[in-house]
Amino acid sequence: PLPIVCELCPKRQGAFLQVDMKIPTRKSHWVHTVCAKWHGMNYVDIELKDRVEDLTLLKDYFKSLSVKCYLCRSGIGALH
Repeated sequence: PLPIVCELCPKRQGAFLQVDMKIPTRKSHWVHTVCAKWHGMNYVDIELKDRVEDLTLLKDYFKSLSVKCYLCRSGIGALH
């Protein structure tokens, strides 16, 4: 498995996009392309399509309602 982990699900394989965090952190954050588009995340640059917007508000929403992903039935990614 890759050392990259999706911010929205527990899967470690697949096509990833980097997350453009508003508050810089020491590590890079990643999300599957499918997870990002399923949840309606927008590309930071529509021409490059290599980064998506910050996921902080979406993850906070998941936590507050104990939401589980419809696709993988997991809430793990939304909670880490």
